[in-house]
Amino acid sequence: DFDSTNAQISGTVCRNSNINGYGGGIYTAASYTSISALVYSNRSQLGGAGICLTSGSNSLVSGPVFRNFAWDSSFGQGGGVYANGVATTISGPVYWNTSSNNGGGICLSGPGHRVQSSLVASNRSYFFGGGIYMQGNDFQLDATVLSNRATLWGGGISCQFSRNGSITGAVINNSSLTRAGGGIYAQNGENLLITADILTNYSALEGGGLVVRVVSNVAVSNAQFKNNQSD
Repeated sequence: DFDSTNAQISGTVCRNSNINGYGGGIYTAASYTSISALVYSNRSQLGGAGICLTSGSNSLVSGPVFRNFAWDSSFGQGGGVYANGVATTISGPVYWNTSSNNGGGICLSGPGHRVQSSLVASNRSYFFGGGIYMQGNDFQLDATVLSNRATLWGGGISCQFSRNGSITGAVINNSSLTRAGGGIYAQNGENLLITADILTNYSALEGGGLVVRVVSNVAVSNAQFKNNQSD
């Protein structure tokens, strides 16, 4: 638990914590945070079972985050990483995490978030965004989003109430188990650019690869759509 000007966490293993709050492995409200530690097998009732970042100006997560579980169905967002109100860059792998709410791997809220050259794989959410849930402005999601599952909307990525963002990289083999947008689900926003390859995703209802609803100024450019399926 860090609340200071700068927090740098490296060369550390954060594991096997279980708390009735935020940030099972790491919680920080520092102005600047850099985390390259190994963070795994933590549980929290609320957001960020692996890592919770709040109230700072910017943060960097470059270490692996895996096998974490945010278990509250009303507030347990971001099984791996939860960032709210602090511009966060995630470059490390995020995999095998679970959220009982939104963002099985990663949940991002607020402006200026970046997911860069990261692998986001085999995460699970029970609501929106099996791999990544994004709610904010001026964001860039550039990752390989692979084999994630959402019970409801956006098996790979879900963007809600977001403006001025881009989705690049690859969105492959993700699933929306009961609703829409197996690969990507975007709703209620504006100015969204999609150049990602969207391949072999599945949705139980509609939009195996991509669903866009109530989003103005959507551009899909140089993207491949192959072997996506909906029932």
